[in-house]
Amino acid sequence: MNFYQQLIIRKKAYLAIEKEKIPFETLVQMIPSEIETRDFVKSIEPRNNSAISIIGDIKGIPLPITENKLKVVPVTIAIAFQSAKAKAIAVNPDEFRHMPNFSVDKIHRSTSIPIISTELIVEEYQIYRTLMQGFDAFRIFAINLSFTEIGRFVELASRLKMAIICECVTKADVDKAYQAGVRIISVRNIPIKLSSSMVENSILLKKFIPNDCISISHGNVRNNFQVRQLEEITYDAIMLDEIIIRQIDIPKAIKELLQ
Repeated sequence: MNFYQQLIIRKKAYLAIEKEKIPFETLVQMIPSEIETRDFVKSIEPRNNSAISIIGDIKGIPLPITENKLKVVPVTIAIAFQSAKAKAIAVNPDEFRHMPNFSVDKIHRSTSIPIISTELIVEEYQIYRTLMQGFDAFRIFAINLSFTEIGRFVELASRLKMAIICECVTKADVDKAYQAGVRIISVRNIPIKLSSSMVENSILLKKFIPNDCISISHGNVRNNFQVRQLEEITYDAIMLDEIIIRQIDIPKAIKELLQ
């Protein structure tokens, strides 16, 4: 059993408990007839001569702030990302489940840019719940979903006016996601070997991402040289990870990264 399979088993066990509290049919009925979400695709927009877009990933990790501010960290970081001209914010609600008073709605009310759920999505139930929580988009992993499952999620995302982003690690992932209808592809930067560039996977897979897709390079972007590399091969956006949010002055850190 691999790592993803273990995560899926745990996630489905947790969802079974959630469904006892709010059954699937009840959750669906809670969705308003008029759905309003922030347009992720319009926010990012495929690059022409514009600069690469920034997506800020808010991680549930120890940060350089005092303990009494811990409960407001997600909102504070979201505001900092927006002030640094980030085009969207990503949050995994599972990482903040035990944080007192945490809610996506607080982030939503404090910002004006789309919010992406990076929770591990394995069932349609989560997509409806994600919308109810205040998210505008959600991420899925190609590695743990079949072609049919991805296609079903794409169709549901369209009905709910949400953007769906598929994270890919291999060419096979990209092909499967695209053929299933995904048009926002995120490439996870996993070092291929110890001596490789931290963004090498993004560089290798970019040529396999069709031109009608928005392309995102996710994680391990450490310096301006890597940003330039990704810009040169026309990535539309980069999703910044915990290296950035560990900085006390996030806007300054992003400005230095992009200069």
